[in-house]
Amino acid sequence: LPGMNEALLLYGLFSLFMLRPLFGTKDPMLQCINPSTKRELLKGHYPEANAALTAALRTDSLNPALYYLRGVCRGRLMQWPAAKDDFTHAIRLDSTDGWFYVGRAKCNFELRQLQQASKDYALAFKRTPNCHSDSDVAAQAGVTHLFLNDVPQAAEELELASVLDLRNDFALFYLTVTRTVCHKPQAAAASCKEYIKWHAKRPEGYVNRALLHASLGEYQPAAADIELALTFAPNHAGSALAKIVITDLSGKPAEANTQLANLAARANDKGSLYLDLGDYYMQAGKNSAANQRWATAQQLGNTEAAERIAAKFRPAP
Repeated sequence: LPGMNEALLLYGLFSLFMLRPLFGTKDPMLQCINPSTKRELLKGHYPEANAALTAALRTDSLNPALYYLRGVCRGRLMQWPAAKDDFTHAIRLDSTDGWFYVGRAKCNFELRQLQQASKDYALAFKRTPNCHSDSDVAAQAGVTHLFLNDVPQAAEELELASVLDLRNDFALFYLTVTRTVCHKPQAAAASCKEYIKWHAKRPEGYVNRALLHASLGEYQPAAADIELALTFAPNHAGSALAKIVITDLSGKPAEANTQLANLAARANDKGSLYLDLGDYYMQAGKNSAANQRWATAQQLGNTEAAERIAAKFRPAP
């Protein structure tokens, strides 16, 4: 939730297509394609691989692996509706392979069809249990549950993801978020510390720690963490948003409004800006302020804001 739009970009949900490890040279999915297509896929030449797989499907239209592989290519190219269609075709031809459901779940997540994504992850783990042993897949499932306000399930998945891969930045980031909004400061501090240990030069860990401090009313160390984040990335939007929140909560609302006005003047999408700002207020434990920013985002035409307001996100301590 916090900084959702920005975090999706920062943590690679648009660039890291979380499917079966892509790809080992002995992956059975690759055995159905010719060597040149396989080379294009392994090298990350997705437009070329997509074209080759489309040609292959003209003569082998009942092969689920071809649809799966083309779905992967289209996902890498951010063609989410087309990728979803391919994974759905693969499932119709073979409903036993959980990785096909993981692919479709990823597309549903990107298309903001979160209930469908959640159902697909459940089917994936049932059909092919080792899907659940992939840290990235478990993390993606966890974030899906978090956005659906199923905080206990989100925490379970993110805990699993962080155990499977101690350096999984995506899992550690959202595990800290989940623990913060669930009022578990010690646990949140522990996962945040792990994130910073492995990714010390990234600003996101310090932003998370700043918001954890803010949720505890510790505004001086929160401000110090924001300044630290800005030393690593002076133009980091998340740091700028968190700085507005902390400045406001520190008793300087006029200064915070000036910072917000300056940021909004440069923003191409003001609705998303206020949406993310509301998320940061929520992570800092200020639900009323969060709802006010989400309401502004809704007035500016942001379609996700209404879902935030309707969810009345109130995790139990």
